[in-house]
Amino acid sequence: MRKTLNQLISKTAGFGLLGALCATMPAWASGTTPLRAPGLWEMQAQGMPRAGRMCVGTNDDMTRQRPPDGVRAECDAPVWKQLAADKWTLDQVCRSPGVTATHHSEISGDFASRLTMRTQARYQPARPGRAEEAHEMTFVRVGDCPSGVAPGSMVLPNGMVIDPSKAIGGMTPPRP
Repeated sequence: MRKTLNQLISKTAGFGLLGALCATMPAWASGTTPLRAPGLWEMQAQGMPRAGRMCVGTNDDMTRQRPPDGVRAECDAPVWKQLAADKWTLDQVCRSPGVTATHHSEISGDFASRLTMRTQARYQPARPGRAEEAHEMTFVRVGDCPSGVAPGSMVLPNGMVIDPSKAIGGMTPPRP
């Protein structure tokens, strides 16, 4: 079973810009589930002042859906349901030592150009200060991936390029 970035970040860091951008990313999968068009996608989390960007590859929405080294998480297979031509739901339960996270997302829009995702996560036992979180994000395709930015990599607002599968240690200097 493939692990996804939202499972990892929401149960590990889940804080700051990277956490806000990644914690609500759905478990993009292959097969009958929708995939975003290849290219550079801007991600804007509600309440965050700046957006991040992710390079999406061909035939897979994320090429590096594995936990950072040292992170242990087990997740049930994501359950996708198509409600309309442009609306989907995604449900998934993930377990890591000491916490179970239940995610429900509603995704609407065009997977070739613009999406809105609303996610609610419930934690058992509750995380410090909260048992539930809700996030809203928009994803907008802004063009092709820049030269040197590999599929699965994120470009942070300061220009730093990171490989989320490596989390800490996967960062490269900002692009000029």
